[in-house]
Amino acid sequence: MKKYLFIIILFISLFAAQSSWAQADFKFQTTNYVGALSPDAGLDWTTGWTNFDPNSTVYPDPTDMATLNGISGSLPIPGEKELTSGNTLTLDASKTYLLQGFFVVRSGAKLVIPAGTIIRASADLSSSPKNYASILVERGGKIEINGTAAKPVVFTSAKPEGQRQRGDWGGLLIAGQSKHNLL
Repeated sequence: MKKYLFIIILFISLFAAQSSWAQADFKFQTTNYVGALSPDAGLDWTTGWTNFDPNSTVYPDPTDMATLNGISGSLPIPGEKELTSGNTLTLDASKTYLLQGFFVVRSGAKLVIPAGTIIRASADLSSSPKNYASILVERGGKIEINGTAAKPVVFTSAKPEGQRQRGDWGGLLIAGQSKHNLL
């Protein structure tokens, strides 16, 4: 009987402890707007680090077409270039990179993007293989982005100003190993 009582108390204790690990004191803030951005410019938490008018911003033309090119026909998996385990790739901020296809940072690999780096992505979903122009970081892979207010890291479309659209590039996808904190 003592054995069963001990197991029940242990189970209840573990459940109670796990419940307390979640953000028990977390509360959503009531707002009068929908989404992440307030119409009040004074409350805009993105000020100083994002550009909401990239369509009219002039960026330099790509100077490095090979480093982030996942579309090259010489790759083992067409549409995917990989940074393999045990390797670190540090980009050069003096270059403007063209991102095509998937650039995959495998588990155990690391991609370092220094302050001031510009990555221009060129997606083409009508091509074969499809060109999503995305950087993927696998579980166990690392990405270190070192932008500053004075020298931001820019991810943007490779299209010229005035022609950029949503979906011009796939994005930065990070597959982490964290556990969620809500039950």
